[in-house]
Amino acid sequence: MEKQRSMAKASWMDEGVEGCVLPGFVIIAQIRVIISTNIVHEVLNKYNYEDWSGVVKSYLIADDLWDVVNPVAAQKSQIKDHNTTGDETSESEISVDHKIPKSEGYNLEEDKINARALHAIQISCGRDALFAIRGILSAKEAWRILDERFNPDFFIKFTDSSEEESFDRLDDKDKEKGKEFHTALKNREWEKVKKIYTENPSLLKGRFSSKKFSALHYAAQHSGNTGIVKDMVEKMSKEDMEIKDACGGGTALMMAIMAGSVKMVKCMMKKNPELITVEDNSLFLPVEVALSCDDIDVICHLYHATKAYLSSPNHAARKKHGATFISKCIKKKNPGTLGFALDLLKEENSLALTKDYTWESPLYVLACSPSLFGDGDELGFFKRWIYKFISTKPATPAAKSGGEQAEDPERGSDTTNMKKSATSEMCKAVKNVKDKKELKDGLVLKALSAAVERGNTIFVSKLISRVRALWMSTDEYSRDIYMHAIEWRQAKLFTHMLRHISGNLVSATSSMKDKFGNNLLHVAATLGPSTQLDLVPGAALQMQREIQWFKEVQKIVHPAALEEENSLDSLTPREVFTKNHKDLMKKGERWTKETTTFSSVVSALIVTMTFAAVFTVPDLEENTNKKLRKVLIISDGISLFSSASSLFVFLGLFLSARYEEHDFLINLPLKLMVGISSLFISIITMLIAFCAILLLLLPESWVPIILLAALTVTLFAAMPFSLLIIMFKSTFCNRLSLTLKSRKKPTNAKNDD
Repeated sequence: MEKQRSMAKASWMDEGVEGCVLPGFVIIAQIRVIISTNIVHEVLNKYNYEDWSGVVKSYLIADDLWDVVNPVAAQKSQIKDHNTTGDETSESEISVDHKIPKSEGYNLEEDKINARALHAIQISCGRDALFAIRGILSAKEAWRILDERFNPDFFIKFTDSSEEESFDRLDDKDKEKGKEFHTALKNREWEKVKKIYTENPSLLKGRFSSKKFSALHYAAQHSGNTGIVKDMVEKMSKEDMEIKDACGGGTALMMAIMAGSVKMVKCMMKKNPELITVEDNSLFLPVEVALSCDDIDVICHLYHATKAYLSSPNHAARKKHGATFISKCIKKKNPGTLGFALDLLKEENSLALTKDYTWESPLYVLACSPSLFGDGDELGFFKRWIYKFISTKPATPAAKSGGEQAEDPERGSDTTNMKKSATSEMCKAVKNVKDKKELKDGLVLKALSAAVERGNTIFVSKLISRVRALWMSTDEYSRDIYMHAIEWRQAKLFTHMLRHISGNLVSATSSMKDKFGNNLLHVAATLGPSTQLDLVPGAALQMQREIQWFKEVQKIVHPAALEEENSLDSLTPREVFTKNHKDLMKKGERWTKETTTFSSVVSALIVTMTFAAVFTVPDLEENTNKKLRKVLIISDGISLFSSASSLFVFLGLFLSARYEEHDFLINLPLKLMVGISSLFISIITMLIAFCAILLLLLPESWVPIILLAALTVTLFAAMPFSLLIIMFKSTFCNRLSLTLKSRKKPTNAKNDD
């Protein structure tokens, strides 16, 4: 270990890493990399388990840690099995090779030994493997999970399409008959299958082929086999019905669920009600598997059978299943499944703060789903008008199952209100939290941060109205939700939160600072997240949007905030903005020049053609349509002058523009709009002139000429003209400005329920 520390220090010094702020963290990071490299050459993934397990096992044995992962009894049994002489191995021999010798003075506590072994396993895992053992505190349990998830035997069984003969759980006398039975099962000869197992009922407890399917597995794969499934179930014991396959550890009930047969599901559950609590290898219950199959009838039946199990308040494992079910229902974003989630939350609202099997709480999952709360504000005029008249009224779980109607104050409301109701139920659980540890364990603060990050206004409003202290909650950098809203460019949410500030707005916002001395303007000066920047096409318009956001935030803070320096690097907000947007400004300059280059080439071509067209008008008879001749000359002249104008504008942008920060706000976009609009006019008038010539020469072919011209104009309007519209909206219809100015006066916070 001392050697590793010295290596880490040397590596850190060689690379010239300066740890001026927190040097200890730099050294720790280097030590972790070196330890991981010394244990394995490649971290664990689903393709290298055999090599990885051998290398890690050798490391743990060499470091006297293997006994933590594999008990001494198991090692003793392995040594006996491999002993060529047949003599029993002594305890002392085992101790020398496989266990920590007590006589050598090792006096480490068990938890420390376990932590060392677990740490060695963790730093040897890849991303997927580390996620699989996240939250596991036992090295032995972590090793077992990794063996189940990444052992190649499992993947061979899962992907093996061969039907090799295998007869688990059968007596020798039944194996010969089992071959014929297995063949009939594969060929779906159900009459023959029924005849064989009627004569030999013990065949129903066998497992066949490399997939280890039972006869009930084979029959339950197809929804049309209800009759033979019922017959098999009658002849099988409860224990035989719990047989799991080798693919994913699923029972025959899960096969029936995936087949979508409610009748088969009811039949199996009637014979063995405990089947609904049997997990597969991924720790999923049948009702959770049903959610993945999207059969609402199967889900409904399983939910009501499993509801009491999922809502057990004093059973941690069951509550985790309940939280997983709710999280899956929310992620489905389906009105039907949301009804089940709401019903279960009303039964036990503490499930909202229970971590599921992905270590996320339902509250956090809901916070990460702002689309569930959509009210049509972000849609166009006609879509908003249609949205207003659409109302879905999904049936509650109790109604669909034919049972007694559950008490539902939101019944008859639309889907959005159902989601708001689910949020209210979760907020009740948050209100009952008594200490900060419960808030942390339930991921309440993390959920609030995620909701702010995604602009989930309704969720934030309801959550904070229940727990008023969350208004002033901060993260590890002492940044509150106002700073997070500015950082993530959530204008609508930020406006909503400003309404909850009582008193003088400027004074309140001026006091908001993080632990590095950054005020709201410093936060606004950081580069916006890619999720927001990508909504704006072109680096120049992205730079414009960043400047607009900075100036709008500047309107609600004290003027002195613009000159305040932070304590981290002594920079003012303006200096922070310039530093963080240097690369974006260069990209904006490059994008503008590329756009002007391509556009100027087109403009030059149009100038050339329209100038030449004036002197090459074909000689026509005197009785030719004079109006068309005038249209030809006028449209050709307009095309020439407008294309020349756009060419001059583009040349000016390319040669003389300064491309300073403030230029991206109005100057550059305005010039681009003038150039592109002139180019658009020149192209349209050029097409008119061309059509006029064709109509003069071929007056009888006016229909195809007009159609071809219209098609050309449509294609153009769909590309460069759409960019013109986007630039106009971004420059003169700035929704950020309208949003922040919508706050007329501070008001006291109201309950949003």
